[in-house]
Amino acid sequence: MLSLEPPYPVVDGYALLPDHADPGLWYVLPSAPQLAVHDGVPALSLTQYLGGGAGAAKVSGGILSLTTQLFVPPDVLDDLPARLADVRGVAGSRPRVVPAPLDTGTVELVVLGQTSTPPKEGSAAPGGTFEVRYAGGGRPSMGATQDATFQLVLNEAAAEMIGACLDLPEQPVIVTYAMTFAALRPAFTIDIHADWAKVYSSLKSKLTTNAWYVAADVETAISSAFEESGVQIDTVIEGTGEGARAAAERTRTQLTDWVLDKLFQPMIPPPSTGETVAAVVDDVVSSLTRAIIPGASFRLKAVDENQVRRMDLRARERVAEVRDLRPQGTLGGLLNALRVDEKGKERPTWPAVRSRLVQEVELSGFPRLEVGVEVVDRFASDRLRSVQVEVARTPVEATAEPTPDAALTFTAPGQHRDWVVNLLEEAQRERVWDRPYVYRVSADFDPSSPVRPPGPAVSAWRTRQSTELVVDPREAYAVTDVTVTVAPLFSFALFPAVTVELHPGSAQDAPATARVQLDAANPLQHWLFASLPDDVSWSWRATYHRPPEAGGDVVSPWSSAVEPFCSLPDPMPEKLTVTFFVDLPWADLAAALLQVRYEDEAAGVRYPEETVRLGADTPNLTRTYSIAAGGSRALAYRLTLQPLVGPLVDGSWRAATDDRVIVDRRLVEERQVQVKVLGTLAQRKLLRATLRLEVRDPVDQHVRASSDLTITPGAEAAGVAPFVYRLGDPPVRQVWWQLTTVDTNGFVAVQPWASGTSDLIVVDLRSTTVSG
Repeated sequence: MLSLEPPYPVVDGYALLPDHADPGLWYVLPSAPQLAVHDGVPALSLTQYLGGGAGAAKVSGGILSLTTQLFVPPDVLDDLPARLADVRGVAGSRPRVVPAPLDTGTVELVVLGQTSTPPKEGSAAPGGTFEVRYAGGGRPSMGATQDATFQLVLNEAAAEMIGACLDLPEQPVIVTYAMTFAALRPAFTIDIHADWAKVYSSLKSKLTTNAWYVAADVETAISSAFEESGVQIDTVIEGTGEGARAAAERTRTQLTDWVLDKLFQPMIPPPSTGETVAAVVDDVVSSLTRAIIPGASFRLKAVDENQVRRMDLRARERVAEVRDLRPQGTLGGLLNALRVDEKGKERPTWPAVRSRLVQEVELSGFPRLEVGVEVVDRFASDRLRSVQVEVARTPVEATAEPTPDAALTFTAPGQHRDWVVNLLEEAQRERVWDRPYVYRVSADFDPSSPVRPPGPAVSAWRTRQSTELVVDPREAYAVTDVTVTVAPLFSFALFPAVTVELHPGSAQDAPATARVQLDAANPLQHWLFASLPDDVSWSWRATYHRPPEAGGDVVSPWSSAVEPFCSLPDPMPEKLTVTFFVDLPWADLAAALLQVRYEDEAAGVRYPEETVRLGADTPNLTRTYSIAAGGSRALAYRLTLQPLVGPLVDGSWRAATDDRVIVDRRLVEERQVQVKVLGTLAQRKLLRATLRLEVRDPVDQHVRASSDLTITPGAEAAGVAPFVYRLGDPPVRQVWWQLTTVDTNGFVAVQPWASGTSDLIVVDLRSTTVSG
């Protein structure tokens, strides 16, 4: 995958980025856009409208049709491997260079005008700062050459300036491709402690958001903002080698580059020409923006405060992120190669080519359809990157698909676009001028948007007749508010917290786009997401958190829903309630303790052991546990007594399968030994097995108590009844056992006697052994 590990080699004006895993593979980014050319004529058409009356020769507006391309020429791609090897000084192996994969994007034509505000003292920007006005935009084809065809409605100044670009390449009319690509950002070896809202506020006090500044001024402003905002940079160096030291030295440069990418927009400065971008550069630079646009100026973006506060450097992770690529070139510079030859002399064919590029139209008596287009501001709330409105005349045939006449792109609130259609030919044919037009809207979301739909957000074609069109981006997608909560009587005692992952669309193993957490204090949360108009489904998966000693987390499978409500089921739907009735001789006791625990190994449910101090004021005690459906209903307990006279007396662990348990002296006077059976009789071809249990007097070895426990086929899993006997005086805890088996042929095998003091005896039928 493409890596953002700096520095970046720049060869012949093309920035190259390495692959994160293959050292011999490099990706080349396109350097600058160019005009599409067909049969020697650029794909550009400028119509200038001339005013009537005394100002008939004055340009009062215009329409520009333009097709641009963005790609690395094949001959350059063939030469880059050898040139890259020379720049890097690597002999022997020849690197592989391929075009970088680009995602969706837009194309804009930007017209710059000098402001009346003088440059700040010490600024090196020739001509001062510049304001920007967007003349219009389009959308690239996402093909091999990234063709973008769009139509721009121009005001008087823009129409004149673009006309001048045909002869003056230095005119500040700039074509900008705003593309995106995914890449692995290297893990910074730094810890950043910053309030980015304070940093952004400090930058706004130093830099005008609609003005352009040279890189040196911007880096000085960023450094000053870090100091004023109390940004702390803690460098962590793991190792003492040259690589570790070099990484430490680059940390502040990487941080500055990261702020440039998040809070600034690069642009070719107005005094530059097309040659600035296409200049041959053989160097390595630490800033990706400088590698893509050498000599760029920067403008502070207008960013919502909430978006700034959500900025996250994630300095300790190596993560994939979406970065912007903004190759730029002046319109005059793109035409200059057609106007002059290699020696700078005008080509003989240029006058004929130029005459085909520009048409002048007198507006007197000129019928036209003019519609002003705006969009409802959803940029901050839905975190939109851009909104495109396509407009078209209504097809004559009702079933025909409309052919877009223009694609108007909006990148910020408050922008206005005009759509103008020539109706002169329709008037000559006596067509109806006020026939309705159609439009459709598409929304492009920021990758971090919490309401991004699962697919392309494009509305259906809609009909309008008004000359003022206000479009809501949500016509292309629906925003749903999902309530996420838990079922009544949820087991927060067992699962203190629940994390719910959510994403739009049907259930699948797709990355979650949002997470909410529920607990006893916050059992209800909301999630906003956007869906396509024909698919309002969404999916969720819950992780029920509990401590490892209680069985660990429980993760549910992905589930789909369409209703905006999610009630999480209790993973432990059944309840086990046991009441202990206490009947003890309190006059003879100093203390009494009852230990209680629940374990269901098959279902993976385990409650921590609880010790309850009993007293005369606690005649009964009730405990309720959430258990798995069909899970074990056995609750383990043990009584411990401290008499006023004599030693501490421990009872045996017992299993309560009833909902009522009597707690009296018998629990310590009688001992209960559990017997667990492993395996089956069939595994050793046995007909039956008998376990003889005896308690013998420690003095004369006579048998005080005994029991024969028989195991029959099919009853192994159920086990056998516990062995219960009175401890006696003196108390005896040693139990003797002997296993006798009969196989299917009638042969009898008797194991030798053995003994132990454990409360659990295990009979392993697979090896016909007994342990305890």
